Amino acid sequence: MGIFNSKEESEIPESFDKEGIKKGLHLLGTVNPPSIEDNPSKIDNNKFNENCALESHLKEITVKEPDFLNKTLIRIAENIERYLSDELNINDSKNYRKAYPLQENSTFRYGVLTEVNKNQTYDDYQIEEYLKKNGKLENLKKVLRGFSVYEFNDDNLKCISQYKQVELNEISIGIKNGKFTPFAPEVDYDITNCLKISWWVYILNNNEVMALPGTGQGIIFNKLQEMRDFSDLSNLENYALNDNEESLKNFYNWEESVKLLGKTWAYCGGEVDGELIPINDFFDMVAVNKKEDNNEDNNEDNNEDNNEDNNEDNKEDNENMDSN
Repeated sequence: MGIFNSKEESEIPESFDKEGIKKGLHLLGTVNPPSIEDNPSKIDNNKFNENCALESHLKEITVKEPDFLNKTLIRIAENIERYLSDELNINDSKNYRKAYPLQENSTFRYGVLTEVNKNQTYDDYQIEEYLKKNGKLENLKKVLRGFSVYEFNDDNLKCISQYKQVELNEISIGIKNGKFTPFAPEVDYDITNCLKISWWVYILNNNEVMALPGTGQGIIFNKLQEMRDFSDLSNLENYALNDNEESLKNFYNWEESVKLLGKTWAYCGGEVDGELIPINDFFDMVAVNKKEDNNEDNNEDNNEDNNEDNNEDNKEDNENMDSN
């Protein structure tokens, strides 16, 4: 089995049954993202959180002026806060995306902003940025989640875009943020002037608004509508961790479509750290679950056949007894 190595090999399972999938999530390697020069200044800690997820991607961004990204983020955040501080706008959820401003030195390309968990029960990651700013849960009225895409002019900002469709023979599976992820470390990444920034927007009971950036990445904008996440791969995790058979079927449907197309989305470039499994080998390793399903189906069929045979035998015996 072809596996990329940059460290001493660990005990990768020979097959990915349920237990193998769980082990693989802890044992497979990753690919550290590539970097470029002339990076932006650290995220402004007065307005935002300097340790937000976007901070870890600054080495993938290049700017003419170090403060350019912070100035851009502050303008976007202040416009969101100003727009949503009007109660009429807070209650007009269909037009939340209007909160994203038009900007100097850039063109607004796309934006989404929607309310999460209207029952006000939030997961830790949904309120993490708010709590870092010493926010109190009892003051929260709404939480909005979204992203903006801006195209920057005059080379003011450029960034690495790793994410694109790649032939299967170039792809290997590793781990990113604790999840199975397709990587293509030998395929060149792109350079783009489009930056996608995710946003957390917290609306308080007094209608004060706090807009904080989450993560960010470079994208090729004309491919935005075609981009897919890796939820199909996460079906394997749901199958293994939650014993969800429907998730396994969803994964196999995705596998079939990917093989038919001959390519899928992957993160390109970067430096391999640990062990990756070529995607076709990965598919073979997961196929053990198909055999288990088939065995269960066969057992059910056999049981049904046996029951039918027994019923017929009993019927014949009864008929013979009646004739006697």
